[in-house]
Amino acid sequence: MGDYVKLWFLYPPSAHNLDIFYAYKGQEGKFLRLFGQLQDYILVLTTAQDIIYMPPGCLHSVYTIKGGLLLGLNWSGAKDIHIVSEVFRGEFYVEATSEYSYCFLFLRSLIATLTVRGSSSDTVLRK
Repeated sequence: MGDYVKLWFLYPPSAHNLDIFYAYKGQEGKFLRLFGQLQDYILVLTTAQDIIYMPPGCLHSVYTIKGGLLLGLNWSGAKDIHIVSEVFRGEFYVEATSEYSYCFLFLRSLIATLTVRGSSSDTVLRK
């Protein structure tokens, strides 16, 4: 809303990019440090009249050129569960002996539950 202008750096959620990104977890200004290490970025300039779609797990950094209110919406489907689980693992990584490791057992169970054998999504969910 308003007359904003934003510059987006978008990076695909490849194994290479996610590994590097989560190695810098919790650090300020990590995208500035990671520029040149993350691969296959694209730049997008948006205004209030634009809509941008980012697939689940898409790493991004947004720079406001002209201020305004930006509204966003998140969603994921069954075909996205693999990348969502990878992002979840990176965001909530803890020691394997921790009680939080049960979260990963839950995610693996969820993937198995959502996988329909013989469907085209089966290969996506079992990467």
